[in-house]
Amino acid sequence: MTQVGCTRAIAVAIVVAAATNAHAQANVPPPTGFEAPPATSTPPPAPADTAPPTAPAAASTAPATASTAPTAATTSTSPAASTTEAAAAGAAELSTGPSDADLLFGEDTGQKSEEQEWKLRQETLALNNGLLGPTALLRVQPAQSGAVGTFRVAFITGYYKGSGFLCDSSHPCTRPSGVTASEDSAESVSADTTISATPLSYLEAYLGLHSQAASNNFGTPKLLQVVGDTNLGVKAFMPSSDDRIFSAGGSADLWLLNSAGSIAIGTANIAFRGLVTADLTRRSQVDRRIPLRFHANLGYLFDNSGGLVDDTEASRGGERISRVERFGLDVNRVDSILFGLGAEYVHEVVQPFVEWSLDIPNNRQNYVCVVDTRAPGDDCLGNSSGLSSMPSRLTLGTRVTAGLPGLSGLLALDIGTGGTSHFIEEVAPEVPWKLYVGLGFAYDVLTITHPPVREVVVEKPPPPASPKYRIIGLVVDDKSEQPIADAIVRFKDQPLTGMATRSDGSFETVDLTPGDYTFSVTADGYEPGTCQVVVAAQAASPRGAERSTSQETSPAAPNPEATPGVQPEAAASSVASPESASLAPIVTNVACTLKALPRVGTIVGSLVNAETGKAVAGAKVRVRDSRGRELQLQADDEGRFRFENVLAGSVELMVESSEYLPASTALEMAPRQEEHTTIVLNPRPKRSSVVVTPKEVKLNKQIHFVYDSAEILPDSMSIIQEIALTLNEHSELSRIEIQGHTDNTGTEQYNMRLSQQRADAVKASLVQLGIDPSRLTTVGYGQERPLVPNTSARNRAVNRRVQLIILQRD
Repeated sequence: MTQVGCTRAIAVAIVVAAATNAHAQANVPPPTGFEAPPATSTPPPAPADTAPPTAPAAASTAPATASTAPTAATTSTSPAASTTEAAAAGAAELSTGPSDADLLFGEDTGQKSEEQEWKLRQETLALNNGLLGPTALLRVQPAQSGAVGTFRVAFITGYYKGSGFLCDSSHPCTRPSGVTASEDSAESVSADTTISATPLSYLEAYLGLHSQAASNNFGTPKLLQVVGDTNLGVKAFMPSSDDRIFSAGGSADLWLLNSAGSIAIGTANIAFRGLVTADLTRRSQVDRRIPLRFHANLGYLFDNSGGLVDDTEASRGGERISRVERFGLDVNRVDSILFGLGAEYVHEVVQPFVEWSLDIPNNRQNYVCVVDTRAPGDDCLGNSSGLSSMPSRLTLGTRVTAGLPGLSGLLALDIGTGGTSHFIEEVAPEVPWKLYVGLGFAYDVLTITHPPVREVVVEKPPPPASPKYRIIGLVVDDKSEQPIADAIVRFKDQPLTGMATRSDGSFETVDLTPGDYTFSVTADGYEPGTCQVVVAAQAASPRGAERSTSQETSPAAPNPEATPGVQPEAAASSVASPESASLAPIVTNVACTLKALPRVGTIVGSLVNAETGKAVAGAKVRVRDSRGRELQLQADDEGRFRFENVLAGSVELMVESSEYLPASTALEMAPRQEEHTTIVLNPRPKRSSVVVTPKEVKLNKQIHFVYDSAEILPDSMSIIQEIALTLNEHSELSRIEIQGHTDNTGTEQYNMRLSQQRADAVKASLVQLGIDPSRLTTVGYGQERPLVPNTSARNRAVNRRVQLIILQRD
């Protein structure tokens, strides 16, 4: 998250929290039974067990003075009603005023008890924020919110990875240099942080910070980032009340969009939604309640995200951004009519939900899509307006609210139902699927200002328990003795659940009985191992018991009191209260060692003819590992080769053949993995395009680069390979100057830098093909040495060149 985004979030959170707290304290009187400060300096009233009057007229009557004592098992910590007439009047006024439940649920048919009111407030803590900021399922928003005075924060991350999504045989894309795959490989990660608060019974305010990163091997660049997008909004709705099943409302959002890789605001979007909810849990009669809610949304998005790429397209001479870039930057050229349906099951622990949302494009901007010049695989909105081209998705998810009140987890899966394979130029593609994981927390301000009545329950002490036994262990590397995290420790020949080691390599069993135990231990990158330990029967002790360590392990056993990650209550030296001191477990320690596997991998490859696509047999293939060691073998009759036990790290593959030009490729070798590669070989031309003259290695074909870049285009790799072959055959050419030249388009300084970069790129390619770098020097001359006047496009193309000048012959 950027510094600007953090500042916005902190500022809005402080304002919303202050307003929420002020409203809760000023306008929400405590429900019956909450402790309230005295209005005057009158001493605290004496306890009384009678309920306060429920009508104003009762204030003039003397309060009852019954003094029944509390039971021995239960005592209340909240003050009782006053025995004075003024206190009785104050109690009557309090009971007839608007309660928290009135503000929360509207007018009711009957009065609720304090416990009912508090339970209803706690139930609303299960509501939390969706992707866009307000309380929602994932995208579909209900026409309701949490209780007045509640505050929510949520963190949601999304992930997608797949191939053939944006580019395949049906939807071709321009492949960047070095990419030989026929399908793209795409990955997308998003992060959404949202804050919302409910200051009024009919209003919710929210803020969202959103960022995403998308990578694609067909993209240039391959990684696109959008950081710090911010939205602010409000949601209004009908206050909830018993037997009000249907409610309606609306929301409005302002989106501040940042340019890719920047924190500067590039443009803004505005969205409006109408909301409808049918809540079948809002029944005054409990037996008639159905734990289901249904929601519908209809809205409109004024989308101006296309303005983020106007400068980029202008710098490309009007060429539109690619489909890969539209997806990575989430750029749309038109507005959207927003439609959504959702349903959820209401439960105190698990709340599964399903929703379907659809974005219907609307060309308010009058964007013109030219059919003849659109990118391959793209269609125009005017020619394709069916559901298959409209972004839509089906979402299956659930929230889990077990544990700490207000804390909830989110797990949801988007399944694209439109816009995933039928692409139009005006709209960003919809991802085929996306997995979301989130964590949220809701907080009720009234838990501070008006804490609930708590009862102290006096229980009889439990009978003494039998001694408990546990094993605390450590898994380490046998040579370095460093701890191994995430190792799996299983009981051998015992029907007990296994364990995973913590980050410090430690593990702890459940309560056991005395006996012999054998563990089988496995970890990624290590050979499987075993270790044994004996748990001896001992007498219980308030401070634990003696410890024993298996004699079949070499390192010293861990001390639970000094081992990081071992909880103090699990250690044998834990200090317990007198009532539970005998429950301290008796701990036995053990250390288990594992032997690391070699960090090597396997390369499986094949050689194919660039012109025919057929296998190339008999070529020599050399591999150079990260330590500079080389190994050579010969491809089989089907052009296949295999290198085993290759050291992990950067690896170079070089291919030589009498019938083909030399070729090379680089791989990043992962340990204990199998890397697959296909190397394309260009046949040696019958007539070489590279000629050695007295002063120059003359090229009869130009080396082509990506426009305004030093990246060599794939169609020029054959001439680069011819140069490498010629230099290998003419070892007497000991010093070659690689010159880069440009035309006069652009500034002199820019052209000088670009020509130097292009010369360096040619040298790097030749070095990768086995040419000694000491034989090569590079100089960029920019536009200083034109061959012909820069008076036409043809002449400028001639001046954009790379020359190889002979500086020295041996």
